[in-house]
Amino acid sequence: MDLLGYMIIMLKTNLYIGSEVYLAGIGHLIGNIKKDNLSNIKIINGDVRCFLEEVKQPLFDEIVIICPDPWPKLKHHKRRMINDEFLKLIYPTIKANGNLYISTDWENYAESINEVLKKSKIFVNKNLVLGKVIRCSDNLCSLSDDYNVEVMI
Repeated sequence: MDLLGYMIIMLKTNLYIGSEVYLAGIGHLIGNIKKDNLSNIKIINGDVRCFLEEVKQPLFDEIVIICPDPWPKLKHHKRRMINDEFLKLIYPTIKANGNLYISTDWENYAESINEVLKKSKIFVNKNLVLGKVIRCSDNLCSLSDDYNVEVMI
C-alpha cells in the first residue's frame, strides 16, 4: 500500500478507499497515516469486491487498482481479479466520464488485463498502455515502472 500512502499525501483533496487482505499492509499504512496526520483515507480489511457489491450508484470519479495479485501460475489465472465479471461489478460504481486505472508489475498479467479490456463492451475510450510507464499527474501518481492501463467511461 506504499503507492496509496504516497497518493494520500500528494493529493490531499481526494478521499481514498484502500482495500487490503493482509493486516501487515494495513498496519504499515496506518503507521504512515498517523505519522503524517492524514484523514483523507478509509481502509477496508478484506476483498474489495464485497464492498463494491454494496455500492448501488455511481460514487467514484476514479478507481485506481494497484498491483492486484497476479496469480502467476497458469492453473491459478482463474483467480485473477481483473476479469469480465469484475469489470461488470465496478462499472456501475464509476461516475460518467470517470476513469479506471490499473497497474501491475507482471507483464503477463498486463497482457491479460489488456485482453479483458479489449473484449469489454462496457468500457470505452480505452488507453491501453502495455509497456513500462512512469506517470505522475494531478489525477494519478505512479512511483514504479509498472505496466499501466487507463480506461475512461
